[in-house]
Amino acid sequence: MPDRPIGFFDSGVGGLTVLYSAVKQMPEENFIYFGDSQNAPYGTKDADKVFELTSSAVEKLVLQGAKAVVIACNTATSIAVDRLRETVAVPIISMEPAVKPALEQTDGKVLLLATSVTLSSKRVCALIKKLDKNSRVIKVPCPDLAAKIEASVFGEEDVLPYLESVLAEYKDVGATAVVLGCTHYPLVKDKIKACLGESVLVFDGIDGTVQHLKDVLIQNNVKRDEKQKGTVLISSSKDDKKTNELFDRLISGGIL
Repeated sequence: MPDRPIGFFDSGVGGLTVLYSAVKQMPEENFIYFGDSQNAPYGTKDADKVFELTSSAVEKLVLQGAKAVVIACNTATSIAVDRLRETVAVPIISMEPAVKPALEQTDGKVLLLATSVTLSSKRVCALIKKLDKNSRVIKVPCPDLAAKIEASVFGEEDVLPYLESVLAEYKDVGATAVVLGCTHYPLVKDKIKACLGESVLVFDGIDGTVQHLKDVLIQNNVKRDEKQKGTVLISSSKDDKKTNELFDRLISGGIL
């Protein structure tokens, strides 16, 4: 059982930011990653379609022998994770916007960047209601950002003009932190800081997710021996040479 892989899923390249951290922290583990770039982005789709795509991807990973599955996509988490946990036999690890550390470590306004689907989800609304007692969190919908990032890593688009247009109205609200509520967004973290100011702290929740994954593996007695060397297998629904080469370059550290 410990030798079975950990499955990772995202709507495209974004989840590679989480996988990259997991590989660095647990090099002994075997990983399989599926990016659904053919259907990206998920943030503009209706809830039923997001659930259908997410459920299919998780089933695919479980059939490949995954001992746990990380849904490395905030939109998919907000729509599908609770229902999937009722039916899937292996542990499912989900993404949660890093609102808590952002509120605890700063004292100004906190900008939460995410898709409209994520921001309006019951999970995120409940999280903010629980943690944000002083109304410091400002929701910033970025409906096209994941798609533009997906295009930018393929060299097809410059994402900076879009970021500047979306973030312009938030430069003077007293923000001391920004929470990246989509796993695509860390790929343009430097550009986001450039738009808001270098003093703004950025929180993405990736390390917390990986630590939770590690804790779950230990609790279920399926963590691999640290003396071993793991493997990483990456696939995409957009199965072409350019996509496969990009995925390999991202996870090998060429962009991340």
